Amino acid sequence: MKTTLKRILEITILITLVSTLTFAQGNRGQQGQRGQQGPPQPPTDEQIEQMVEEMAEAISLTEIQQQQMIGLYTEHFEEMRNTMESVSGPDRNTMEIQKKEFEAQIKKLLTKEQQVLFEEYQKNYRTQQQGMQGQRGQQRQRR
Repeated sequence: MKTTLKRILEITILITLVSTLTFAQGNRGQQGQRGQQGPPQPPTDEQIEQMVEEMAEAISLTEIQQQQMIGLYTEHFEEMRNTMESVSGPDRNTMEIQKKEFEAQIKKLLTKEQQVLFEEYQKNYRTQQQGMQGQRGQQRQRR
């Protein structure tokens, strides 16, 4: 009788240990996908086109401006991707410089009215992104 109780206790402890380790490994893998540290991954070509289409509606871009914007965004994100993949990794100052240069190139393509609309568009976009990040943080805290 004592042997069977001892055996049941050993099996229960083993199951608890295995399930705890499995759960811990599962959460670590999910964090790598959802809650990554560092800068976000650059968008794909399709995502860039979608972003420019949304922006085109918001700030009244012409077809020519849209094509130029797609080119600028593609080039910019390729440069960002190369910076992130470099041996030393992304440097905050370098990324900021690249961002400012990119925004200056965009503004050169726009009329004065579009520049004002673009700045408003960026503010709204950033506010929206911050709200989404806040929601993700709240979801993580609930888990």
